[in-house]
Amino acid sequence: MQALSCLQEIENLSLSLSLTSKVHWSAEMCDLALRHHGEDEAITMTSLRLLSGLCRNPFVARLVVTKSSALSSVFEAVHSLPNSKPIARESLSFLAVISRYDSCIPALQSTQLIGLLECVHSNHKTDATISEKLAFILGNLIHYPDMLAALVGHSLPATMMLHVCQNLYPKSGRESAFELAYKICWSLAASQLPAIPPRPPKVACLDASTIEVDPDTEAFFPEMSKNGPAPMPTTDVPPPLVQHKNTGGLMHSELPNLDAEDLEEPARFHNEGFAVRKALMKKELDRLICPPKYSVVFDCFQNDLCGAETGGSLCFESRFESGNLRRSIKVSDSEYDLFLSEDINDLKSRSQWYYFCVSGASPGTAYKFNIVNLKKSTSVYNQGLKPLCFTANEGKGGIWRRVGSNIAYYPSPYCRWAQQCLSPTAGNSKGAGAHQKHNINEALHMLTFTTTFEHEGRHFLSMCYPFTYTDLQYHLGHLESAIPGASESMHRTMLCKTLSGQVCDLVTITEMHEDCTLINERPFVLMTARVHP
Repeated sequence: MQALSCLQEIENLSLSLSLTSKVHWSAEMCDLALRHHGEDEAITMTSLRLLSGLCRNPFVARLVVTKSSALSSVFEAVHSLPNSKPIARESLSFLAVISRYDSCIPALQSTQLIGLLECVHSNHKTDATISEKLAFILGNLIHYPDMLAALVGHSLPATMMLHVCQNLYPKSGRESAFELAYKICWSLAASQLPAIPPRPPKVACLDASTIEVDPDTEAFFPEMSKNGPAPMPTTDVPPPLVQHKNTGGLMHSELPNLDAEDLEEPARFHNEGFAVRKALMKKELDRLICPPKYSVVFDCFQNDLCGAETGGSLCFESRFESGNLRRSIKVSDSEYDLFLSEDINDLKSRSQWYYFCVSGASPGTAYKFNIVNLKKSTSVYNQGLKPLCFTANEGKGGIWRRVGSNIAYYPSPYCRWAQQCLSPTAGNSKGAGAHQKHNINEALHMLTFTTTFEHEGRHFLSMCYPFTYTDLQYHLGHLESAIPGASESMHRTMLCKTLSGQVCDLVTITEMHEDCTLINERPFVLMTARVHP
């Protein structure tokens, strides 16, 4: 008990001692207490609490971890009392504190740490608090490429985090910890998933006559090739939108009148809450238990990939105006992972828009689509938004309508930086970027939804009603030609050209019959329109 009394007096040390001396002496006392009295639960608890309190300061944490053997003594003490739940919780609290600091990470790169975590988990699998602390610790560690590689090198962390997810899933109030554990599971399994398509190169100009085109750039922008663009398959897209005279809904100008049955629109919004989202996340983890056989069935740069030639899969197409499906990966006969083409010169890759075509679907069959490389951490899809779908039948028109069920937006299984860290070409991670910290909260996110196509034909799926450059030109041309007297109040000129050489229109609306000097003196309102990525 003298050791316990001594520990309790440490915090009352004279402030005249230097911080370094006080920390060193305190850490040494805790180290001695843990080594010589590690089987005494009261002494071990007091030592762990004192160490956790000291290490809340990053400078102190570095001194404790690097200038003493207290960390090794903590490992030994936990193994001495494996069935003590208070000791397990307090030791994890200590590790959660020091794992937040870059300076402490090298000291944690040992098999002792993995052994301690596995010891605690195996003896307290059903304790939600311990599961939550395990998620916080590994969530801190996998920020670092070298730690991620070390954890992946052992099978225990991945299995342990699957158990943590299963334990936290039914627990109320543990949603954030469950989501963190879910992210960790997929970060540890990054090498088991298909490779994420590369980002498009940065482009300053799309004029092939003024720049040298490297092969990578030419692959992304075939119009820059000196031989001209490669032939693309012809896909008839929905014509420009107009308002239906009876329902007010958006349909297309070149389509015949629709039957009343065709105009019936399902509910435009969904009310599926967090419970559905969490259930879908848990279901997603089944891929780690029973890995599927992934196969690429569409790539916008490979004309020979089409569902008809890839085992009866759906046929995908996006090589039309505003289409941006980059790649489709078949997970099962009714589930597909979809990668979007990232916006040109968008270094932050804030992809949100999607527009692609699906054909070859069996009527009445439910298909699950996972758009897996979205960037924003939150989305209105979790507040009720549904995807848009337009079905083009042979000889019959269609209408855009909101569709889908089991709609949710949550962290994606795919993680670009984790795949880069774990790729065979990455080599030994003990390099310049080994201690570079990554934020897993900035990882990719996924929109998932299930839909059933009632008819055969081509089905266009989109985030919102497509309004393409061609639609804009059609609309402006219609205003100029169809509205009487438009030339007297509307003046259309070219403001500039885009990087791809398209004309950016400037439309001026004012009374044109007066003198130009008077027109220039008028106050004006400038309106711009753009699509947020």
